[in-house]
Amino acid sequence: ALSYFFFLITGYSFCESAEIEPVDYFYTHFPNEENYGVGEGRLKDEINRINSMKETFGEKTICFCNETFSSTSEEKACNLTYELLNDLLSTNTKMLFVTHQYQIFEKIHNEKVVYLAPEIDEADNNRRTHKIKKVEKNLLSYANDILVKHGLSKKD
Repeated sequence: ALSYFFFLITGYSFCESAEIEPVDYFYTHFPNEENYGVGEGRLKDEINRINSMKETFGEKTICFCNETFSSTSEEKACNLTYELLNDLLSTNTKMLFVTHQYQIFEKIHNEKVVYLAPEIDEADNNRRTHKIKKVEKNLLSYANDILVKHGLSKKD
């Protein structure tokens, strides 16, 4: 999100090369500080903020969301995420959505949805440098590789 934003305002990016499309609406959605009004909580706040974003969804909108809906049950979070995804797809809105809701990946079958995961940059001598790459659904987590490397997998 920061690279995208800095590129939009300066023309420079924190990468070797980039193709970035100008947008009319740029949103980020991260958890707020917990000082909500009476009768409201984190989930209500997240839903309200997403709903205000939806008013400008379209081809010239991009959203960056981090662990949205993580303050509720997995089932409810996934249902809210499906609803959001349908709104995004029907309006051609671009979004980077970081989540640990793995159930959603099992149900989403749409060529417009791309899955990304960090991978070690082998060309950089494995110095904790990662590249974000498009991956297949079954390769979404780098965590399993770390567990295997240190003998902490379920099998071990």
